[in-house]
Amino acid sequence: MDNLVNEFLEQFTIADIIAYGVIALRILLIVAIGVFISKFIRVGLKKLILNEKIHPVQGKTTISILESTIKYFISFVAILMILVVLEIDITPILTSAGILGFAIGFGSQNLVRDIISGFFVIFEGQFHVGDFVEINGGKIRGTVEEIGLRVTKIREWSMKLNYIPNGEIKLVNNYSRGKMRPIIDVTVPYGQDVKHVYKVLERTCYIIAENYKEYLVEDPKVLGITDIEQKGITFTLMAVTDPDSYWLMGREIRKHVLLEFKNSGVDVAYPHRVIVNSRDSENIAEGLQLR
Repeated sequence: MDNLVNEFLEQFTIADIIAYGVIALRILLIVAIGVFISKFIRVGLKKLILNEKIHPVQGKTTISILESTIKYFISFVAILMILVVLEIDITPILTSAGILGFAIGFGSQNLVRDIISGFFVIFEGQFHVGDFVEINGGKIRGTVEEIGLRVTKIREWSMKLNYIPNGEIKLVNNYSRGKMRPIIDVTVPYGQDVKHVYKVLERTCYIIAENYKEYLVEDPKVLGITDIEQKGITFTLMAVTDPDSYWLMGREIRKHVLLEFKNSGVDVAYPHRVIVNSRDSENIAEGLQLR
C-alpha cells in the first residue's frame, strides 16, 4: 500500500502540487463568494420587499421567485468560472446555451410574456387575493381567487371561474383599495319642480346617513344638477364608503331615492314615444294650411 502511495506521489512535482492547491483554493473561493452573494441578496430582498407597503403573501411569493432566479443565475456563473479555472474552454457551452435559449424563447414567447407580466403583477401589488376587480375595461369582473406567475383566477358573481393569462391583463380597476365613492345619477322629466326634487333628494341623503352610519366614511350629499339631456334633468348623489360596502350603498341609495320619489309624487324620466295615426296627421296638416 505504501509503495502505491509513493509511486503516485512521485508522478507529481512540488510545483504541480502547489499549482493544484492554488486551483482548489480558487474553486473554493468561487463557491464561497457565490454562497455569500446569494445570502446577501436574500437578506436584502427581505428587507426591501417585506414592509407595510406590500401585502405579506405577495411579498413572500415575490421573494421566492427572485431567490430561485438569482440562485440559478449565480450557480451558472460560478460553474463557468470554475471551468475557466480548470482551463476548460467554455465557448461551446456559451454557444449551445445561446442557441438553446433562442429556440426556447422563440417557441414560448407567450409563456415568457405571461410569466414576466405575472411577476410585475405580484411585485407591484396591482391586486391581491380577495380583491374585487375589473379586467380590461369590465370584460371580466369578479373576485381574485389566485395569482400565479402564468395565470390569474377570477371568479365572477355567477360563480364562473376565469383563467386569465397574465400577459393579456392590460387594464385593472381595483374596487378593494382604500375608500370608494358610489355615484348615483337620477333623471327627472322637465315638468318636475326642480326645487322640490332637490329637497326630496336631500331628505333621502339624510335618511341614508341616519340608517347606514356603520357603512359610511362620509355622509351622502346631493352634488346638484350635473346634466340636462333630451329626456330630462339629471341630479347626482354621492357618498364615501369603505370598499366592502361600495356595492351595498349604491343599491340602498337607489332604492331610497325611488321610495322617496314615490312618496313625494316625483316621477323618474324614462324613454317614451308618441304615436300619431294617419287621420290625426291629416287633420294637423289641414289645420296648418288653414292658418
